[in-house]
Amino acid sequence: MPQIAGLAYGADGFGAFGGSSGSAHMRYKTGSHVDSRGTAFNAGIAKKNANKSGAFTWGPFFETGHGNYDSYLDNGTHGSGSTSYTGGGVFARQEFASGLYVEGSLRTGKTKADYSSSDLGTSYSTDAPYFGAHLGVGRVLPMHGGSLDIYGRYLYSRTGSDSAHLATGETYDFDAVDSHRLMLGARYTREANQLSKWYTGAALLYEFGGEARAHFQGYSLASPSSAGASVMLEGGWKYAPTATSPFELDLGATGYLGKQQGLTFHAGINYVF
Repeated sequence: MPQIAGLAYGADGFGAFGGSSGSAHMRYKTGSHVDSRGTAFNAGIAKKNANKSGAFTWGPFFETGHGNYDSYLDNGTHGSGSTSYTGGGVFARQEFASGLYVEGSLRTGKTKADYSSSDLGTSYSTDAPYFGAHLGVGRVLPMHGGSLDIYGRYLYSRTGSDSAHLATGETYDFDAVDSHRLMLGARYTREANQLSKWYTGAALLYEFGGEARAHFQGYSLASPSSAGASVMLEGGWKYAPTATSPFELDLGATGYLGKQQGLTFHAGINYVF
């Protein structure tokens, strides 16, 4: 989902954003574990309109990403592959004079994946549609010369079902995968000087589901699950070349501990017009 909090806007209320993120090593504990590396990119346009309650912001966005992974079963079986997705969506956010805000987004697209294992002597590829949505509520409060954003978000995603034809001749049927996540956290932002500001934050993430079920000749296979809790820690810096520059640079890093482990980096550019 795009991060539009703190985005600057021009005289007509328009702003544009674009950003990329990457992970060098992310681990997901699913009964066995998966190590992944990847990059992602998103870009969009936002329109902010003042209203009697505060301000309403909305806009479309585009997203795409690619990654590679290694999977390890408890019995030592190793497999590897790649994943990618391309899609888009819309977001909206209502801000109130009290600092309270409500936000949400919808996104859809297509995801592709392939897998191979020399231990199993097989390989396959899949492609399926995906859908995602999020709903959040929060409040921005002044604190120690800066601002504290306290928020809660519910995130839902669904990857459609598909059938994979293995190199060995068998056919596996993969069920659709639903993910329900709750995120509770806070971010503190403070100006360093007229041209830059820094931020830091923490959040608790809990995955309620996410089982990936597969069937072979009518039999259900063992299902890895991503259910569990993780802690997210983040920090970053935003910089504008001049006080009147239409561009703003956003650099940051996010670390995860728990069910999800690893470190990601992001670089974004906001543009006012």
